[in-house]
Amino acid sequence: MKRNILHTLWAAALLLTGCTQEELPLPGADNAAPLAITITDGGYAPAASDGGMQKTLTRATENGYRTEFTAGDECGLYIVRGEAVVYENVKLTATAGPDGNLAWQPEAGVTLAGGLAGEQYFLYYPYQADMTGKVKVTDDADFFAPLINDWQPASDQSDYTAGYTASDLMTASGNADKANGKVLLSFAMTHRMTLAVIEMPKTVYKFTDTSIPDYTVPTAADFTNSSVKPCRMADGSYRCIVNPAQTAPTLTGSFDGGKKEFTLTPNGIATGNYKTYKVDGAQAMEKNYNLQMGDYLCKNSDGNWYIIPGEEMPNEECIAIVFHAGHHENDASDYSATGIGQQKCHGYAVALQDATNGYCQWGVYGTELGCCPTDGSGKKQNNYSAPDIDWSGYAWTQKIITAAGGKDKLNATEDSGYPATYYAVVDYASKVPSPANSTGWFLPSIGQMWNVYQNRTSLFDGKTGVSVLQRDWYWSSSESYFFPASNALYVNVSSGDVDDYPKDNRSSYVRPVLAF
Repeated sequence: MKRNILHTLWAAALLLTGCTQEELPLPGADNAAPLAITITDGGYAPAASDGGMQKTLTRATENGYRTEFTAGDECGLYIVRGEAVVYENVKLTATAGPDGNLAWQPEAGVTLAGGLAGEQYFLYYPYQADMTGKVKVTDDADFFAPLINDWQPASDQSDYTAGYTASDLMTASGNADKANGKVLLSFAMTHRMTLAVIEMPKTVYKFTDTSIPDYTVPTAADFTNSSVKPCRMADGSYRCIVNPAQTAPTLTGSFDGGKKEFTLTPNGIATGNYKTYKVDGAQAMEKNYNLQMGDYLCKNSDGNWYIIPGEEMPNEECIAIVFHAGHHENDASDYSATGIGQQKCHGYAVALQDATNGYCQWGVYGTELGCCPTDGSGKKQNNYSAPDIDWSGYAWTQKIITAAGGKDKLNATEDSGYPATYYAVVDYASKVPSPANSTGWFLPSIGQMWNVYQNRTSLFDGKTGVSVLQRDWYWSSSESYFFPASNALYVNVSSGDVDDYPKDNRSSYVRPVLAF
């Protein structure tokens, strides 16, 4: 599929295999050279505003929407020499190369060469297997006119790949230059449809008593009864591809539980242009909000991290869910040296996935690390009947790392490596990056792990609706109250019991948490 991005022009170069003289149907084939193809997109340009509900985008997007092709995209190539079609509807597929760049490959057994006198090159996207009667070989200026005029965008564009991108017809004629024995063939694609961008009203959550950034949630629209269903984008707006040569469809939508309705007809937009329709002025409503259990920690398409209120269904990449708001009174950890930048934190969040696929051992047997809270006299306090007294998981994790000789000495296989901490701190972080303004992942204390268990029915993946805890036993970073050198504490998810087990026994799973 392809992705629409702002302000970025991307080019992918392809070296196609040369062909033999016998494979070229016209005289002069012995002078043909291999082709190096570059494809770029000129993007949708902003349309002029015509007042009312229709307005152009802001200056931040005046460079238009451009297209970045990704692996699997398919274009159709024509090469015409004189009045003869040398290559007809050759399918080029974008393939990811070892260097991360895309290569446009023809199907197996198809070879290409060119650069001879009188050649012209034409390309279109997306590829169509049947192009009968859809090109005008004798009209260089409008080679794809029949294809464009009869192009029918999908009535259901809600699926990004199958509906929206499959409707976004683009064409180009190529320019050829020779260098180093190759024909450098470049195509600047032009969008042949028009684009309607629908912006909805927004709710801006302003988190009080914290330094957490505001979070903006666009209102979702219901297009169930619309003749054309647009595609919702990552930023919450909707997009609809329209053929300007045909009668514009009417889009009918509703929001606020069906209490508010709207209709719009995206006509009068020039080919290759887009126009924004602001429903109800796309006004923003600010809402003061206190951080609470069940809120999501997510990353948006710009790579920024946000807290999303649990009352909203996340539309971003979420990594964790808040299981306690505010700094817990029994947390003796000092967060000053972390991304939090202060001694106390704003709250705690648990990862949405386990760090282990199976059981692992806690670590070294027979060594007490001091991972247990004490009162003023030095008496240990995390007895099994009161696990909530121990919330210093970050501090205990640092003790474990120090005992191992540093984070790089943690490992999954040796008793000296403290596997449970390795999976929580090192391995999981390599798979799921954490926000810079947090502690990073750590092994929770028994109080933190027990709290996650206690609230498991309120802590679930917003996408799947599945509870965060699906296993049976989970390690904590807390050592045993009675046997701190040999045993560590765990939570039995089946019963809610807190118990201890030998540190070197492969008996429990690992679920990372972080403070922010």
